[in-house]
Amino acid sequence: MMRTIEEQGSAEYPEDVRAALLAKVPLAREGTNEELAALPLFLASRESAYCTGTSFVADGGDVTW
Repeated sequence: MMRTIEEQGSAEYPEDVRAALLAKVPLAREGTNEELAALPLFLASRESAYCTGTSFVADGGDVTW
């Protein structure tokens, strides 16, 4: 059975630590399994045919913050 991001991520941390981690993410929340799965599905689809030589980051904007 696949665990959700919340089950395998910061949910195990104390609430104050979890809040501090999420405060650093511009979207202020963890992504869902469906949101993260959408990226490889897009890259495997015909819609991504013009995408070449780049990096895609699915982190809620954490890298750009």
